[in-house]
Amino acid sequence: MEKSFYVLEDFLSSQELEALLKMVVDDSGYDPKPFFEGTGLLEKTTLDQGQYPTNMDPERILLKVINKVEDYYLSTHEMLGEFMFNRMYGITMLEGAVLPSHRDEDANADGEFDGKKRSHICSLILNDDYDGGELVFDDQGATIKPKAGSMVLFPGYYVSHGVNKVTRGIRRVILVVFHDVLP
Repeated sequence: MEKSFYVLEDFLSSQELEALLKMVVDDSGYDPKPFFEGTGLLEKTTLDQGQYPTNMDPERILLKVINKVEDYYLSTHEMLGEFMFNRMYGITMLEGAVLPSHRDEDANADGEFDGKKRSHICSLILNDDYDGGELVFDDQGATIKPKAGSMVLFPGYYVSHGVNKVTRGIRRVILVVFHDVLP
C-alpha cells in the first residue's frame, strides 16, 4: 500500500513554536470526545489572544500553516468539490491519554454521514519531550513520533489513525481540519 501521510520536518522555527505553545491553554475543561482519556481538548476560542511581536504573531504563523496545507492537498489529492478550512484547535494529551484508532467522518448540513464531506488533517507538532504518544497509521503499518516543529498531513477520512498512550510528560499539537465538500 502506498504511504498516505506526509511529514514535513522543521516546518516551524523555534520562535514560531514558542509563540504557538504560549497560545495553548492547558486544562481548559472542554472535552467533546470522552475517548480522549486524560486530555484537555482546546477550541480555537481558548487559545490565548495576547500581544506578540509582529513577526511571531500566532495568527500569521497559523495562516502560514493553512496556506501550506491547502497547497499540499490541492496539488496531491483529487478533490470532490470545494476545499475549505473547517476548524483548528489545540490538543493537550496528559500522561495516560490515548486516542484509539479511527477515521474522521463529518456529518453534512442535515446531520447525515453520506461521504460528501471528507476530512483532511494537519497535525502541527508543538513538542516532543514526552514518551509514548506516537501517531499510529494502522492501515499503513506505520508508527511515527515527529519532532517538534513538524507538520503531519493525511486524509483523515481515508487513513485509520490514532495516538498511542502518553507514558511520560504532556503531548501538545494543534490540529487543523479541512473539508473537501461535494456541491
